[in-house]
Amino acid sequence: LEDEGNILDELHFDGNSMREMEKKYKRHLQYNYDESGRFLFWVDFSSDALSGMFRELSIQQRFLFTIWMAHVIIYDHNAQVNGVFVTRYASFIGFSTMFTFLSHEMVPSLQKLLYSASSIRHIYVLNVACPAYERIFFNALHKYIHRSSKLTQEHRKDNGFQILKRFNISHCIP
Repeated sequence: LEDEGNILDELHFDGNSMREMEKKYKRHLQYNYDESGRFLFWVDFSSDALSGMFRELSIQQRFLFTIWMAHVIIYDHNAQVNGVFVTRYASFIGFSTMFTFLSHEMVPSLQKLLYSASSIRHIYVLNVACPAYERIFFNALHKYIHRSSKLTQEHRKDNGFQILKRFNISHCIP
């Protein structure tokens, strides 16, 4: 964190503006808990959310917002105690969007600020409705992803409902 944390200062990280963004995109970024207290984070990359983020936020602001939302999870008591299950609905992520949402130079810093800064146990990261190019891209990115996260990630073409049922959280979808 010390090696990468300076990037937050350089990009003028502002908690108030991050809270405003969180409110603005609340419909697309939701979280709740299952009966056992696991933190369930739901990300809906719908076309209106993505176009709004591209239109209104610079690439640096998108980077900071990604870090902010990760730290919302990191500092949640239930997430610390019971772990996190992340589901991303990705069918609207176009080929160019995938490569321009964040710059590829930011990916190593992002991974260090997300996973190395946390002792949170990721139960599973499920990406559903992924187009073929996205599944290929994420499989290629696995070499940059923290080892503990590699084992708990899946990128599926379908809606992932069977996985949600296996973890007994299908009824928790917002």
